[in-house]
Amino acid sequence: MAEMDFEETEQQKIDVSNKSEGREFTEFYANFAECGFTPWDIRVLFCQTGETGLVKKATVIMAPTMVKALANLLNVNIKAYEADNGEIKMPESLVRQSAELKKAREAKAKAKVEASEKSVEAPAAPPKK
Repeated sequence: MAEMDFEETEQQKIDVSNKSEGREFTEFYANFAECGFTPWDIRVLFCQTGETGLVKKATVIMAPTMVKALANLLNVNIKAYEADNGEIKMPESLVRQSAELKKAREAKAKAKVEASEKSVEAPAAPPKK
């Protein structure tokens, strides 16, 4: 309970209406993104397609909680955009790629569960004398 109070107090100190651009601020167009994660963070690599392939523009590294908050924010904005402009149509190649990625992640998770179940199985009983 005390931890929650601390977080709420810290959040109240941040004035989100006062935004300024830092020296490193940059703006760019990205039409390709990749995601990856470690136990501690989630990374999003933004790229732009070029004549010689993908040109890396930036990697954003965030805490999983912040990525989930960003996903919620994006979903709210997508719904508002679609309400004003109609449904965003996904290219079939991206739909297929997303399905393949989901299938691979599910298979990896299943294999991890099966491996952990095997490691905790009771050892065979010793032979009787």
